[in-house]
Amino acid sequence: MKVNDYKIILIGIILIVCFWFAEALLHILIFDPDENVMINLLFPPAHEFWMRVIVVFMLVIFSISAQKIFNKLNNMNEKLQKVEENLRESYDRSCFYKDLFTHDVNNTFSVINSSAELISNYY
Repeated sequence: MKVNDYKIILIGIILIVCFWFAEALLHILIFDPDENVMINLLFPPAHEFWMRVIVVFMLVIFSISAQKIFNKLNNMNEKLQKVEENLRESYDRSCFYKDLFTHDVNNTFSVINSSAELISNYY
């Protein structure tokens, strides 16, 4: 699979990492300025950890579902383009057959008309 097939999931992972750092930094700056940054990043308190994990799971679920929807839309778009191409070919072919039929009918009428003129000249 190509990277584009997982683009939204990769963006979701980047957002998760940014969220984790931003939330840890916010916690240190506002709530506990005496705490070490690395300890809060790697080993947050239990109440902070489960809040971060909830947001991380929500972002993971959202990015996976958005990626699935995006992939389905791309597949449907490709199928729709193929159907449109087939429809255009069918329309062009039907126009060709209509013109061919019209030409044959006109030839038949002109032959009948010429025959009628010849017959009218003899009688």
